[in-house]
Amino acid sequence: MANGHEIVFPTAVKDPDKFIRDCVTFVLQEEEHLVLQREGDDLIFKHTLSLNEALWAFEFVLTHLDNRELDAHLEKLLSKVKVINEEGMPIYQRPYMKGKLYIHFFVDISLPSELYKDLKSALPRRTSVLTDIELAK
Repeated sequence: MANGHEIVFPTAVKDPDKFIRDCVTFVLQEEEHLVLQREGDDLIFKHTLSLNEALWAFEFVLTHLDNRELDAHLEKLLSKVKVINEEGMPIYQRPYMKGKLYIHFFVDISLPSELYKDLKSALPRRTSVLTDIELAK
Protein backbone atom coordinates (compact mmCIF):
# COMPACT_ATOMS: atom_id res chain seq x y z
CA MET A 1 0.00 0.00 0.00
CA ALA A 2 1.27 3.41 -0.89
CA ASN A 3 1.04 6.84 0.67
CA GLY A 4 -2.57 8.07 0.60
CA HIS A 5 -4.05 4.56 0.26
CA GLU A 6 -7.46 4.31 1.94
CA ILE A 7 -8.53 1.32 4.03
CA VAL A 8 -12.31 1.19 4.51
CA PHE A 9 -13.99 -0.80 7.28
CA PRO A 10 -17.77 -1.00 6.82
CA THR A 11 -19.80 -0.90 10.03
CA ALA A 12 -23.45 -1.39 10.83
CA VAL A 13 -24.94 0.19 13.94
CA LYS A 14 -28.39 -0.86 15.09
CA ASP A 15 -30.46 1.99 16.42
CA PRO A 16 -33.94 1.34 17.82
CA ASP A 17 -35.38 4.04 15.56
CA LYS A 18 -33.43 3.30 12.38
CA PHE A 19 -30.70 1.18 10.89
CA ILE A 20 -27.55 3.27 10.29
CA ARG A 21 -24.96 2.06 7.81
CA ASP A 22 -21.60 3.81 7.91
CA CYS A 23 -17.92 3.08 7.53
CA VAL A 24 -14.59 3.95 9.10
CA THR A 25 -11.82 5.01 6.70
CA PHE A 26 -8.09 5.07 7.47
CA VAL A 27 -5.74 6.96 5.15
CA LEU A 28 -2.09 5.85 5.19
CA GLN A 29 0.59 8.49 5.56
CA GLU A 30 4.18 7.45 4.99
CA GLU A 31 6.99 8.79 7.10
CA GLU A 32 10.36 9.47 5.52
CA HIS A 33 13.08 7.04 6.51
CA LEU A 34 16.57 8.28 7.34
CA VAL A 35 18.31 5.87 4.97
CA LEU A 36 15.82 4.18 2.63
CA GLN A 37 13.59 5.84 0.05
CA ARG A 38 10.43 4.28 -1.35
CA GLU A 39 9.46 4.22 -5.03
CA GLY A 40 6.26 2.19 -5.36
CA ASP A 41 7.01 -1.31 -4.08
CA ASP A 42 10.77 -0.81 -4.38
CA LEU A 43 13.28 0.62 -1.90
CA ILE A 44 16.30 2.75 -2.78
CA PHE A 45 19.48 2.87 -0.69
CA LYS A 46 22.38 5.18 -1.55
CA HIS A 47 25.84 4.11 -0.40
CA THR A 48 29.07 6.09 -0.79
CA LEU A 49 32.32 4.16 -1.25
CA SER A 50 35.91 5.24 -1.08
CA LEU A 51 37.98 4.83 -4.23
CA ASN A 52 39.85 1.98 -2.54
CA GLU A 53 36.58 0.13 -1.80
CA ALA A 54 35.39 0.62 -5.38
CA LEU A 55 38.61 -0.82 -6.84
CA TRP A 56 38.97 -3.72 -4.42
CA ALA A 57 36.66 -5.78 -2.22
CA PHE A 58 34.33 -4.13 0.24
CA GLU A 59 31.59 -5.12 2.65
CA PHE A 60 28.89 -3.25 4.52
CA VAL A 61 25.79 -4.09 6.54
CA LEU A 62 22.41 -2.56 5.76
CA THR A 63 19.79 -2.64 8.52
CA HIS A 64 16.43 -3.24 6.85
CA LEU A 65 13.09 -1.76 7.97
CA ASP A 66 12.30 -4.90 10.01
CA ASN A 67 15.75 -4.66 11.71
CA ARG A 68 17.22 -7.59 9.77
CA GLU A 69 20.83 -7.03 8.79
CA LEU A 70 21.65 -7.56 5.12
CA ASP A 71 25.33 -8.26 4.44
CA ALA A 72 26.59 -6.86 1.17
CA HIS A 73 29.97 -8.16 0.08
CA LEU A 74 31.33 -7.33 -3.36
CA GLU A 75 34.73 -8.26 -4.73
CA LYS A 76 34.78 -5.09 -6.81
CA LEU A 77 32.31 -2.54 -8.05
CA LEU A 78 31.14 -3.69 -11.49
CA SER A 79 27.94 -1.64 -11.68
CA LYS A 80 26.58 1.57 -10.18
CA VAL A 81 23.47 -0.28 -8.96
CA LYS A 82 22.99 -3.61 -7.20
CA VAL A 83 19.46 -5.06 -7.22
CA ILE A 84 18.25 -7.46 -4.52
CA ASN A 85 14.92 -9.10 -5.34
CA GLU A 86 12.25 -9.59 -2.66
CA GLU A 87 13.81 -7.04 -0.26
CA GLY A 88 11.52 -4.11 -1.11
CA MET A 89 8.07 -3.31 0.28
CA PRO A 90 5.25 -5.88 0.37
CA ILE A 91 3.14 -5.78 -2.80
CA TYR A 92 -0.49 -4.85 -2.16
CA GLN A 93 -2.87 -7.85 -2.33
CA ARG A 94 0.06 -10.22 -2.94
CA PRO A 95 1.12 -11.14 0.60
CA TYR A 96 4.06 -13.34 -0.37
CA MET A 97 5.64 -10.95 -2.87
CA LYS A 98 7.90 -7.97 -2.25
CA GLY A 99 9.47 -5.32 -4.45
CA LYS A 100 13.18 -4.89 -5.06
CA LEU A 101 15.92 -3.19 -3.08
CA TYR A 102 18.14 -1.01 -5.26
CA ILE A 103 21.55 -0.12 -3.83
CA HIS A 104 23.03 2.88 -5.68
CA PHE A 105 26.79 3.21 -5.28
CA PHE A 106 28.59 6.54 -5.38
CA VAL A 107 32.39 6.67 -5.38
CA ASP A 108 34.12 9.42 -3.40
CA ILE A 109 37.33 10.08 -5.31
CA SER A 110 38.83 12.44 -2.76
CA LEU A 111 42.53 11.72 -2.55
CA PRO A 112 45.44 13.37 -0.79
CA SER A 113 47.01 15.92 -3.16
CA GLU A 114 50.34 14.07 -3.31
CA LEU A 115 48.60 11.02 -4.82
CA TYR A 116 47.14 12.98 -7.75
CA LYS A 117 50.56 13.33 -9.40
CA ASP A 118 51.20 9.57 -9.08
CA LEU A 119 47.72 8.77 -10.37
CA LYS A 120 48.10 11.06 -13.40
CA SER A 121 51.36 9.39 -14.37
CA ALA A 122 49.92 5.88 -13.88
CA LEU A 123 46.79 6.43 -16.00
CA PRO A 124 46.94 6.67 -19.80
CA ARG A 125 46.34 10.12 -21.24
CA ARG A 126 43.06 10.60 -23.10
CA THR A 127 43.75 11.97 -26.56
CA SER A 128 40.22 12.52 -27.89
CA VAL A 129 37.83 15.29 -26.94
CA LEU A 130 34.54 14.26 -25.34
CA THR A 131 31.39 14.97 -27.33
CA ASP A 132 28.15 16.26 -25.81
CA ILE A 133 26.68 12.76 -26.09
CA GLU A 134 29.58 11.22 -24.14
CA LEU A 135 29.30 13.91 -21.46
CA ALA A 136 25.58 13.23 -21.06
CA LYS A 137 26.17 9.54 -20.25
